[in-house]
Amino acid sequence: MNLNHELKSALDLKSNGRINEASRAFRRILKHYPREHRVHHQVGLIALENRQYKVAARHFSTAITINPKSSKSWEKLGDTHSSQNRYAEALKAYERAVEHLDVPVVIMCKIGDILRRSGEFERAHDMFRQVLKLSPEHTFATIGLGQIQQSRQDFVGAIRTFAEASSFPMHSHAALSRMKHVLKISAQPWHFPMMSDETRNSAYDAAIRASVGPDDVVLDIGCGSGLLSMMAARAGARKVYACDDNEYIARAAQSIVEANGFAEHINIINKRSTDLRIGTDMAERANVLVCEIFDVSVVGEDALHTIRHAFDHLLTPDARVIPQGINLYAAPAESETLRQQFSVGTTCGFDLSNFNLLAERRCIQTPLVNHRYQTLATPQNTLKWSFDRTLKMRGGAHQDFLIEHGGRLDGFIFWYELDLGHGQIISTAPSDTMTHWKQGFLPNWSGPTRYEKGQTLHSTSQYRRHLLWIDALE
Repeated sequence: MNLNHELKSALDLKSNGRINEASRAFRRILKHYPREHRVHHQVGLIALENRQYKVAARHFSTAITINPKSSKSWEKLGDTHSSQNRYAEALKAYERAVEHLDVPVVIMCKIGDILRRSGEFERAHDMFRQVLKLSPEHTFATIGLGQIQQSRQDFVGAIRTFAEASSFPMHSHAALSRMKHVLKISAQPWHFPMMSDETRNSAYDAAIRASVGPDDVVLDIGCGSGLLSMMAARAGARKVYACDDNEYIARAAQSIVEANGFAEHINIINKRSTDLRIGTDMAERANVLVCEIFDVSVVGEDALHTIRHAFDHLLTPDARVIPQGINLYAAPAESETLRQQFSVGTTCGFDLSNFNLLAERRCIQTPLVNHRYQTLATPQNTLKWSFDRTLKMRGGAHQDFLIEHGGRLDGFIFWYELDLGHGQIISTAPSDTMTHWKQGFLPNWSGPTRYEKGQTLHSTSQYRRHLLWIDALE
């Protein structure tokens, strides 16, 4: 057997994607040349690709025994250990690989990554900095620094570091992906005005104090900072289960609960409520549900399904919900600025109206105080939800509006009231300027229509699980 010829043939098979044939060819060579380290290395690579880690480790170790200066085999042995989270073994292998390279930046990055994954952030930071001294625009070393910042919950620093890495010419997509991930998992800006809303917080606190007692087990869905959970614990709840599917928000909630002395009473769970299981995540069903998971349309955050699921799987038959229900109010309105949120006509002499086909088919959320608008009729309570076991995923109602101000129907403005029980009502109406909530607008999809004073505008308001719409009828 001609070693070089057979080795070339096996490598050609591998490069052409004929992996099984290549593997058999390499193993045939080893029968004749059992100490050929290059072949052991290739067999190890195929095994590593197929996640056959024991086979891979055995062949890389054999290759190293034959040729101890093979930096590639040391590196791949490190990769094999790293894939199994065997950090100590991986680190030793990478360090041996570095000994046999003049500019070992790739291996140094892998060492930094192992240290980072092991929680040795300072050593990892120093290693990535050493790489950047050798290669100032090394994308993966910069990404490593950003990951350390992310692990330390320095999200501003992480975003900026990932942004810097994305500006480098090589592998910028990886950095951009990391940056988008951090932006996605960070708390959205609306959390902060919501948590600072004294009107909202005081109403929830009063309702929880009036409803929760020492025999109650409370479930807080979409717990965010854990504020409502702590209100329930302070009101005397025997146990509070709080869930949020954002890992970082759940971590923050845990630290907040601990800092406020409620760690023994509140169990923070990093899951969606629909993934919770009695006996695994919760020791027992809750008899009180608290939540504030309502967008401007009430239904957009899948609140109805979430509450319905809780009744079916997580709550006792006699469970109480805070809020008890929601009343939606709507009015027909004329507003050039609101209509322009959904449509365009002619501008600078060009007809752009065909772009209207791409308009968002859901409502928009906006502070109505920022718009000039005229209601054509008195607002009506168009939809009602009671949060009990009768809650349905679909429904609707008919409304007749008596036109009091003649004008063009551009769409419907709307808002709602949360009935928290015990006399506590939170309104999101435009006249209630002391809350963080905004209002909604739905355009008249059939096109602007003029109504005169004294006419009756017939309409329907409907919802289907995630979606709300209001239509004017012919």
